[in-house]
Amino acid sequence: MQQTDSRNALLEYAESASDEAFAAVVKQHVDLVYSVALRHVGDPHQAEELSQAVFIVLARKARQLRHEKALSTWLFQTTRLIARNFVRSEMRRHHREQEAYAQSALQESRGDIWSRITPLLDAAVGALGEKDRRAIILRYYEGKNMREIGAALGASDDAAEKRVARALEKLRTFFSKQGVSSTTSVFAAAISANSVHAAPAALAATVAANAVTKGAVLSSSTLSLVKGALKFMAWTKTKMAVLVGVVAVAVTTSTVVGIKLVQDGDASSELSFTGMEQLYIIAKDGSIRNQSTIEETNLTQRTIQERSIMDLDASYTATDESGRPMRMKKRADRGYRLILNQPVPPAQRTSYTLSGSLDSRFEPNQAGDYELATTHSRGNNLDMRLVEVWRLPPGATLVSWSPEDFRISTNGDGQVELRLDKVVPPGGQTPLRLAYRLPKAAR
Repeated sequence: MQQTDSRNALLEYAESASDEAFAAVVKQHVDLVYSVALRHVGDPHQAEELSQAVFIVLARKARQLRHEKALSTWLFQTTRLIARNFVRSEMRRHHREQEAYAQSALQESRGDIWSRITPLLDAAVGALGEKDRRAIILRYYEGKNMREIGAALGASDDAAEKRVARALEKLRTFFSKQGVSSTTSVFAAAISANSVHAAPAALAATVAANAVTKGAVLSSSTLSLVKGALKFMAWTKTKMAVLVGVVAVAVTTSTVVGIKLVQDGDASSELSFTGMEQLYIIAKDGSIRNQSTIEETNLTQRTIQERSIMDLDASYTATDESGRPMRMKKRADRGYRLILNQPVPPAQRTSYTLSGSLDSRFEPNQAGDYELATTHSRGNNLDMRLVEVWRLPPGATLVSWSPEDFRISTNGDGQVELRLDKVVPPGGQTPLRLAYRLPKAAR
């Protein structure tokens, strides 16, 4: 059955709740969903449970997705979302979060190409741009030819072939940075031969039966996966609405606030964010002092001694987790190279603190209020826990702020503080708009 037939079946289910139509959708896509889930969890039974959760979510959101042109891409992303949430909860339960992931990646690092890229593949595909991701999924997950891919992308056969080739080159670069080197043709052959596994024979029928009842007879663990995915999707939709609003405000005051650590291909580029805590202290003149404590994990197979830091000037100082000063060397292009006091072996964590003054500052508007609109850009390649605290000048009154999930409080010195505690997805951005008012005597 072609992709168009699958969309028609989903439309029929959305309009008439036809069990047969939904079963047809499941049959078309269950292998893709099961394969992505299996790569994340490594256990066939858990992969079946995740597959059921994905199709229950699809059944619940069918009316919203009935005009979805890339159902397979939506299923791929939803499977990754649910699988990541599942893996994260399992890691929390065993108190091994990033260590478990890193050790797993290291254990899989030997052997043939496929065994080495298995734990990396879906993250690599997920990191591609939308059209590149669709091209890879259509070609290697669904086995489409170039004519079918071109039709799906609204492009010619030649353009589709070039799109697939460019996307493969990006995957090759991603794998190379993770210590797996080979040619694009070898990677293409490995992905083509192994990326999709046949789901258990009875899974499609079981999934379809449970999904059309919205999971009424499933276990609590499966239903919790469904609930978590739906909650995350709703939060993401709200977050995007806030982002659009903030971007519109920020056009005339475009600024980058904070510190950007980037994965730029050097020896230090494979330390991956685990978490970041940032304190911004605003002075009465609108200037900002920043203190950022960063925790990272070494996901490579070698010991790492350095870290590249971009968008940072010489006024910053660095200290390790024991409070000892750290050296910073000026890069030839821009930014600095941070020399870690203690080398970081594979799978181990490190943390350090950067302190200094930002070039950005709050400026008074026509009403006399101080305001700043900005978007933080993150260099993370894993989900990162971000804690961010903005401390207003003494006596300041908060006028407006976004995002709305800032928690507002007053510290022991009577200063207003805004605190944000969230998980930032790989390469994510955090839009911010903040305005406050000073008493006339303090201006």
